[in-house]
Amino acid sequence: GQCGRPLVRTNPLIFYGEPTIRGQWPWHAAIYRQENRGTSKYICGGSFIGTRSILTAAHCVTKNGRTIRDAKEFVIYLGKYDLRNRRETDVQDFDVNSVFVHPDYNATKLQADVAILVLASSVKITEFVRPVCLWNLRDVTLQSIVQQVGVVVGWGLDENINIGERLKMVKMPIVNQTTCLWSNPSFFSQFTSETTFCAGYRNGSSVCNGDSGGGLVLPEEQADGSVTWMLRGIVSSSKPGDSIKEICDNQNYIIFTDAAQYLVWIRRIFI
Repeated sequence: GQCGRPLVRTNPLIFYGEPTIRGQWPWHAAIYRQENRGTSKYICGGSFIGTRSILTAAHCVTKNGRTIRDAKEFVIYLGKYDLRNRRETDVQDFDVNSVFVHPDYNATKLQADVAILVLASSVKITEFVRPVCLWNLRDVTLQSIVQQVGVVVGWGLDENINIGERLKMVKMPIVNQTTCLWSNPSFFSQFTSETTFCAGYRNGSSVCNGDSGGGLVLPEEQADGSVTWMLRGIVSSSKPGDSIKEICDNQNYIIFTDAAQYLVWIRRIFI
């Protein structure tokens, strides 16, 4: 059960907000929340980190910035590729046993925006469902990843404010805190901290709010030339648009929770 290694062979370095291939990002989870009338709605992405744990953002699983939602409200899909297709093969769905939110979570400051959902049953590792690797505690400094290019996947919202149907991916370079701050001081000064980082371009290719909670992964090249994908960020926020039309604010960097700063907590909860 190697983490961070998709079985699907692709050239991982030639995309730019493009559709993905089924099985290319086998740890990406679709988090659904039950609505009143027994229907469920896609609300966030997450990352399968092994055994029965899904890592996501705290804001995906809380209400009013505080109350942790009941585990029974959530359904998790792994191996999902086409969001609209209810009869996809290779998809596994799960109820949730428990929801853990980091004790330091502060919604107004986007601080410690990290949570773990523990699934009610075991995950079957297949070609389409595989865990991502957690970051290595050896080096968790931000400086060591600045200018590296990460990958974020999600169903996202497109310009028409629809959630996309097929999983898409976008490459995002990690920027240093100063660059991020100066790009929009009034917004980012509220949120940048030692436990967040910014990534992306300011040219219109960005994740949108439909991808909240999903992971940013970085490739680590192995001795044999193969790549292992390491989870470093969790999509926390893009600048909230003034109107629904601007919900995809792609003139701004995206703020990520730096998952590497929370490894001790993650490993403690990790089931």
